[in-house]
Amino acid sequence: MLGPVISTASLPLIHAGKVRRLYALDDPNQVLIVATDAISAFDQVLETPIPDKGAILTQLSVWWSEQLRDIVPNHLISTDVPVDVQGRAIVAERLEMIPVECVARGYITGSGWAEYQVNGTIAGMPLPPGLQHADRLPEPIFTPARKAPMGEHDENIDFATLVGMVGADIAEQLRDLTLHLFARGARLAAERGIILADTKFEFGRRPDGTIVLADEVLTPDSSRFWDAAQWTPGSQIPSFDKQYVRDWLAYDSGWDKNSDTPAPALPRVVVQATRDRYLEAYSRLTSRQFTPPKAPTAASLLHEAASKYQVKSRYVVDVMPKPEILDPQGKAVTSAIARMGYEGYSVRQGKRFEIETAKPEGPEVEAEIHAFAEALLANTVIENFAVTAERPGEKPRVLAAPAPAPAPGVTLGAAPAAGVPVSPAAAPAGIAGPAGAVGPAAPAPSVTGAAPVAPAVPPEPAADLPPFQPAAVQAAPAPASAFPATAALDGSALSSLSSELANALQALQATAQAVAHLSGDSADAPLPAPDAGPAPSVTADTQEG
Repeated sequence: MLGPVISTASLPLIHAGKVRRLYALDDPNQVLIVATDAISAFDQVLETPIPDKGAILTQLSVWWSEQLRDIVPNHLISTDVPVDVQGRAIVAERLEMIPVECVARGYITGSGWAEYQVNGTIAGMPLPPGLQHADRLPEPIFTPARKAPMGEHDENIDFATLVGMVGADIAEQLRDLTLHLFARGARLAAERGIILADTKFEFGRRPDGTIVLADEVLTPDSSRFWDAAQWTPGSQIPSFDKQYVRDWLAYDSGWDKNSDTPAPALPRVVVQATRDRYLEAYSRLTSRQFTPPKAPTAASLLHEAASKYQVKSRYVVDVMPKPEILDPQGKAVTSAIARMGYEGYSVRQGKRFEIETAKPEGPEVEAEIHAFAEALLANTVIENFAVTAERPGEKPRVLAAPAPAPAPGVTLGAAPAAGVPVSPAAAPAGIAGPAGAVGPAAPAPSVTGAAPVAPAVPPEPAADLPPFQPAAVQAAPAPASAFPATAALDGSALSSLSSELANALQALQATAQAVAHLSGDSADAPLPAPDAGPAPSVTADTQEG
């Protein structure tokens, strides 16, 4: 997804929040969100990090996004991120964020309990009298909060205020989505012996107005999780979040949270106990064992940098309807031509997929491309397809279709007769004239990346394929290079080569920066000043600091 980006050192930092950093990407509609190991409490970022916290919360949030995607779209695009932030970063949509924390509460605790003791309400909503701390509410309630600048407390607001901020339609959507997401999360957590007491969600909008779930989702930093076996109304319930850190700061550290004195460093026992709580929440909710991401080494960064300049083979898969098939688009164009007064013409539409790979050229790769083209790119009941190999300085050559058995577990469409190579005529055809002659082929539209090359049906290892019979394939030429061996390096080629060398030097410089920043993600590392501009997807870490 990020292509040649190998470290965040080469990316512009656009925002540094309490515990997350946002980086700009080449695609203006995307942003890289990195979760650090820093922890905040009482609106302060503490000087002591919690090891692996960023990775635990990122991977848990990704898991929840999969469980909730049928309710509302989410901002997650990819977990393919630079090597220095592997496991604790995502590529996300860049959205217009709605400046509201959408809080759902199923139990009375925290600031809700404090308000109830004074007024008998939460966010202005009256509740039954006589409730105890940690009691289950008659039904979950929606209590939005207006987001405050960093260092200030978010402000609980009533629904009427929310309507005044975003309009009645958006406010109703936010309320309904929040309660629906909370219900799903509470049910899944209950199945694992965990109570979801409350949580907050944040949403953004796409340019077309679609509401999208953003930020972290149902993590211990944005939610209050209790062990169901320890739940007793009227008591303080241990939670799987940073409440342990808050309690130590408030009751055991001797620190006055209302003073201007920075919070003290956390002792090792508090750090370990807090990390254990995050790990337990992750493993119980996901039924997975957390594996910390490996720290990048200078060698791995250099390897990533070098991969940018690795020569790749390029293949094109052209898919066309079979001669007797006229697809709907083709029919529409043919009809339009006739209405314009041109008779005797028919148009057949097609698709073009461009594929790159760093795998060595050879029969196994060609067989794999034919296999997944037949399984994923072409409906071979009604379509033919041709695979063409393209190299710099050479004429494209059509690769004859091998006849391997279908890969285990992969259902392929009906294939052409075994041993019959797909003819170049199967590639996009021209417009048939009155006499049936075929004119020059119209260039097929380029749809690079229109279909994933490695989706849920990965190509099988070459060892599982039967021997390849290259009867109709020309002898494989020498490995491709940036310039043909026999070609003279003219001024243009020299200029291109000079540019490549400059790019390589720039990549090595970025790598050196990355190595220097490998230890710079802890809470006490200095952060570069953020660039000017709005933060597209940064939020507070919890509804209560």
